[in-house]
Amino acid sequence: EAKQRRAQVLAEARNLLAARQYDEAVARLNALGKEFKDDRELAQLLEEVRADEAEQQKRQSLADARGLLGARQFEECGKLLSNLQKRFPGDKEIAELQAAVEAGLREQQKQRRLNEARNLFAGQRYDAAIGMLGELQKEYTADEEIAKFRETIHAEQIEHQRQAGIAEARTLLAAHKHE
Repeated sequence: EAKQRRAQVLAEARNLLAARQYDEAVARLNALGKEFKDDRELAQLLEEVRADEAEQQKRQSLADARGLLGARQFEECGKLLSNLQKRFPGDKEIAELQAAVEAGLREQQKQRRLNEARNLFAGQRYDAAIGMLGELQKEYTADEEIAKFRETIHAEQIEHQRQAGIAEARTLLAAHKHE
């Protein structure tokens, strides 16, 4: 009877594993393990269930991470990947996603700073905008957008100074201050 019950529970556990009902499979195998303490097949199946559950959780977490990455939720994605890295060290896919998160964070930071420079430019704070772009250019040396924007601001600053000089000259001329 015990051998028949053992075979039945092992078969049920295999079916539960196939159906990805891990908790129920583990519970049945643990209950059977109390009766058959040194059963190799039982221990092996229990390990297989736990490994499959861990792999399934990893796949689901990676899918969640890809979703967060696609939604540009870099901090949350980074935390999820960090936890995954602790559970699955050396996994290439996790490392690739972490690299993508880091690149996304850098790009997000760059765009935020470019927007700050645009706001400074719009407020005619040319020196501050040029300074900020200079710092960005040091970090992103190959980025032509930053260099072009810096040149545009510099040209606008020169034009603004020229227009201010012309306006001042007109004011002086109107006031008959020819000297």
